[in-house]
Amino acid sequence: MPKLQARPIALDGRPDGADLPVLAEAVDARPPERRDLAQFHAVAALGADVSETAINIGWITHDIREVADDSTKITSAVEKLSTTVADLSTSSVDAANEVDKARKETDACRLDMSSAGESMRAMKARVAAVNERVRVLESAVKQIADMAKTIEAISKQTNLLALNATIEAARAGEAGRGFAVVAGEVKSLSAQTAQATEQIRSRIMTLDAEMTAIKQEILLSGESVADGEKTVRTADGRIAIIDNQMAAMTACMKSLVEVLGQQGAATDAISKSVKRIAAKATKSRGEIDGSLELLLKAESGVLAVIEAHHSRNPAEHELTRAKVDLTVWKRKLAATLVGLMKPDAKLIGEGRRIGRWSENVGEAVLRQHPAFAALRSADATSRAAAERFMRAAETADWRTATEAYIAIDKAIGETVEHAAALLQFVRTSKPTIKGSLTRG
Repeated sequence: MPKLQARPIALDGRPDGADLPVLAEAVDARPPERRDLAQFHAVAALGADVSETAINIGWITHDIREVADDSTKITSAVEKLSTTVADLSTSSVDAANEVDKARKETDACRLDMSSAGESMRAMKARVAAVNERVRVLESAVKQIADMAKTIEAISKQTNLLALNATIEAARAGEAGRGFAVVAGEVKSLSAQTAQATEQIRSRIMTLDAEMTAIKQEILLSGESVADGEKTVRTADGRIAIIDNQMAAMTACMKSLVEVLGQQGAATDAISKSVKRIAAKATKSRGEIDGSLELLLKAESGVLAVIEAHHSRNPAEHELTRAKVDLTVWKRKLAATLVGLMKPDAKLIGEGRRIGRWSENVGEAVLRQHPAFAALRSADATSRAAAERFMRAAETADWRTATEAYIAIDKAIGETVEHAAALLQFVRTSKPTIKGSLTRG
């Protein structure tokens, strides 16, 4: 909200406050009518100053209220932050503990993986040994097969010799009968040998097929063991990386817990400081509200004196009270802007007394004065800005309302300046200008 400086302009052309000592010096020398008029000028100037002070205190009250409200919000936010930090600290401690446990489990897993690797390597060695023995057995089977072939050849040769012996025994007749018996036995033995050899060959073929299958299985087992060993090595390397990462994470968690502990202490200190600020702002606001109330009472008293005053010169009376009337009006608009008063359309017309007086002035000499037209123009500007201000205030468009208030403040300052110029003209004019409320 903008802070607008009051424009201290005395209606008689002197700086504010200059009237009082001058009046004090002349009060006993002046006739009763002039003495009463001087007192009226002093009261009007006092009323304007009181209203200007009330405006400034209104701004201060608004600022103090915002400080108190913001401090309360900050306190609430800081308390939530403190709770969040505490929860985060607890969660971080728990997370650090869990990570530490996971790291220990990882270390145990690495040991298990190392043992698995050793087992895989031992299995690989055993598979290689089995494979070597299978090769030896395969060689022995081949040798048996070769021996079976030799036996088969011998059996065939023996069978042929037995056949020849039988033929020769038949030729020898009775003399070769015994030899024929021997040849028959040899032939029978040859047939048995051939049969046994065939059985050996069949079993060797079966054994050879089984050996081939065993070799294939050993080959696959060796490949599986090699893949398993490679997988174990890869897993061990990854677990080592995870272990290092967990170690780093644990260190970070511990550092975070330490930082959060420090942050918690700082947050608590901030919360306490903000609470003290809020308490002092609330206390200051109460005191300022009390001062504002006293000023408003003084303002009401001044207005009562002004309303009770009667003058033989309406122009001088209206121009003298213009500043206090406009300042009181501005004070009410400012109070509306900062939320001390609710928007009220009646306020638009409260600042129109000097404008209505100017509309009914009859003396041509007064209406022809340059300050008169300027006063009418400033009054019209303030009236239009007041209407815009009230529309914006009623719809809570505070940006537009603030801009309108600034325009009102400027127009009021100009109106007071022109009223002061006209007042000086009225005081020095001969014959005296009365500024009646009817046109001449």
